[in-house]
This record gives sequence, structure tokens and C-alpha cells, in this order.
Amino acid sequence: MRFYLILCIIGLSTNSFSQQGHYIDPQQLTWNDYLGHVNLQSQATAATASKYKVSCDTTGNKLHDFKIIVEFYPGLSWVNWSVLTSYGKIYQDNLLNHERFHYYTTILIAKRIKYFINHNKVMTFDQFLTTIERFNNMKQEMEDRYDLDSRHGENHVRQLYWEADIKTQLEAVENIQLDCPYN
Repeated sequence: MRFYLILCIIGLSTNSFSQQGHYIDPQQLTWNDYLGHVNLQSQATAATASKYKVSCDTTGNKLHDFKIIVEFYPGLSWVNWSVLTSYGKIYQDNLLNHERFHYYTTILIAKRIKYFINHNKVMTFDQFLTTIERFNNMKQEMEDRYDLDSRHGENHVRQLYWEADIKTQLEAVENIQLDCPYN
């Protein structure tokens, strides 16, 4: 029996089947990919919606054959154009880069989950849920610290620190391949 667990939604929840996610290389991400409606309740200028999904097979109470994918959600990712265009190109590029690293964080945590699962192959459902909850909390804490410390990318020195740190962490898991969502 195969079941799917959708994990770690960043941003808004979907309310339309047309707001489907797909994988996009973070370096290819542009403001044109941000198609969602602006959250006027937010003080942010932009938000990136991405998530990882985990599916697996079960035999009795044991889980196996895990698949992990990462998706970016253009219809849930948004930018407040009136605010963004009131700043120059350098600010716009820096903010896009900041948002891009939110997406990288989703990829990083998905790879960490896959690494953990590959090294703990036999899990019960309860163990799996506990593990995922731990990784979800880790991701949320990382995202919160990233935004607070870099002031949503406005503190250029701290933004560069975070970029270097996330890149280093991604390099440590670069050999871990995530699954293609269309297999």
C-alpha cells in the first residue's frame, strides 16, 4: 500500500487545484515565477512557497521504499510589485536571491530527511512521524532565524553569511538525489 504525506508547506495553503507545484532549479527562479496573490496582511515584500513530499510503501506496520520530492508553488509564491518596483534593481536582485535561499532550505531539509531514512531503513509509522516532525521543526527554526538574522535579506553581510552556510550544508548532501515527482 502506498501512501503520501505532504510536509512542510511554506507560505499559504492551497485552495485551488490550479496552484500546483513543480520542481524548478533554484538558479532559474525569477520574479516571473511568483504568480500568487499578495498577502496584504504580511509586512514582507515577497514570499516563496515550496514544500517537500514524502511517499512510501507499507508492509504491516513497517515503512519502506521512500520517495522524496521538492516542489515550488508559483501560484502561492507572491511579490508585492508596488513595493518591489519602488526600489532599484540591486534591491530587487538581492530580495530574489533571499527568496531563492528559502527554496534551497526546503531542498536541504528534504535531502537530510532522505539521508536519515536511508540510514534508518526500517521504521514504524510512529517513528516516521516523529522524525518528520523533528525535521519540520528544524526547517521552521532555520527559516525564522534566516529571516530575522538577515532582516529578510536587507542586511547584506548576514545574507552573505547565510548563503555561504546553506551552500556548505548543501555541498555536504550533494550526493543525495531526490526523487523525480513524475516517476
